[in-house]
Amino acid sequence: MTLSYFVEPNPSFASAIDPARYQSFGLRFDLKRARETERNFMRRVNKDDRDEGDLRPVNEDNDGWFFGPKSVSAGSVHMDIWEGSAVELAARDLLYVFPISGWWRERKALGRAESKSRYALVVGIETPDVDVDLITPIATELANLIAAGVAIET
Repeated sequence: MTLSYFVEPNPSFASAIDPARYQSFGLRFDLKRARETERNFMRRVNKDDRDEGDLRPVNEDNDGWFFGPKSVSAGSVHMDIWEGSAVELAARDLLYVFPISGWWRERKALGRAESKSRYALVVGIETPDVDVDLITPIATELANLIAAGVAIET
């Protein structure tokens, strides 16, 4: 899985030291855990889905990632490899791309905090040599999500 986006750099001197001051914003991604409910997943990844005073739900181990939490999070290209069975992947059926801080949020006077930005998310699936058509059901599902207006752009 690879997430890529363009950040508008802040040319100030201090920005070279602190990534949150250099980048206009940042993005990250997360997959729902196999035994996690959709409600808990959304409460875990999005504070707007939690009630006031509600703690962030504790999540089970996020095993299977090649880099995982040890991944370098600087920059605007984030890549990790998850390895597991098709059944495990099917149970991790939600993907969330979310923003993190940058100078757009820190410098409110510039009015950039509500700006929109494009990003690319590339998900590759590799399987052993099996005679199963994976492309057709995935393409059909994506077409249905796009037709329903889910926030997916091709």
